[in-house]
Amino acid sequence: MLPESVLSAGLIGKSIDGVPMSKSKSDNDALKAIRDLASEEIMSLSDSEIRARANEELVDIDKNASTIRDSLKDLISTSRRARLHQARENLNAVNEKSASYESIASMSAADIKARLAEIVASGLMAKDSRLTLAFGSGGEISENDMRSLLADYEDLMARKRSESDGAL
Repeated sequence: MLPESVLSAGLIGKSIDGVPMSKSKSDNDALKAIRDLASEEIMSLSDSEIRARANEELVDIDKNASTIRDSLKDLISTSRRARLHQARENLNAVNEKSASYESIASMSAADIKARLAEIVASGLMAKDSRLTLAFGSGGEISENDMRSLLADYEDLMARKRSESDGAL
């Protein structure tokens, strides 16, 4: 059944876009046809004709436009604030990681080895963890590789802590 507004408008049986409307057509199809017809009619009017019709119907176009503009500005502002907040969080994470790398860069090789041994002994990185280490030619690990390894361990431990705290 078509909405009462369509029935009272006398649109039953009249042609809209060359398609006669009948009671058998679904409500959505009928409303779509009405919207399409109204859109075409509005698009064919000049700005002055639209304003004249709006004045006849006591519609304040400038007030409506201002309301819509303000709503869009609010939405855009909210979206931008959310993006800024996310960017700041990402930057803070990078800065925290950089601070970790900077502190590791100033450590001696002996201190790095001691910290790596401490991490492995702590049990935070379990033997059955998915972490695999490979060294070229089975030789000694270089000091730079130790620094990188320590930074990676520190990062993994921070992630494990945040997961156990329910942060992730």
